Amino acid sequence: MKIPFLIIVAALVISVLEFFYFDFPVIYYSIFVAIGAMMIIFRKFFEFVIFKPFIIVPILGSSLFIFFMISWDGLEIIINKIKTGINKTWNTIQEMVSNSIKETLKK
Repeated sequence: MKIPFLIIVAALVISVLEFFYFDFPVIYYSIFVAIGAMMIIFRKFFEFVIFKPFIIVPILGSSLFIFFMISWDGLEIIINKIKTGINKTWNTIQEMVSNSIKETLKK
């Protein structure tokens, strides 16, 4: 049952390294570190409540890690990319329709 502990410690180490190298907002990392520390402290509680903690705890920890890594800035960038993609597609459709109308009017 050492695997969840090792995964959480590895995730915490990675989060600290990411914080120092990529300078993400501190609050996301402090929340994640606090949750990871609580998971480590209450590991017996997790083992008692959840039947298979060696599957659930790493999944929970890694999903939290991914969520805080994305942060709101990353989410905003992704949304903006989706918006520009939709706008480009819409503009292309409009151009195709207007070109086909012009072609039919010429005939």
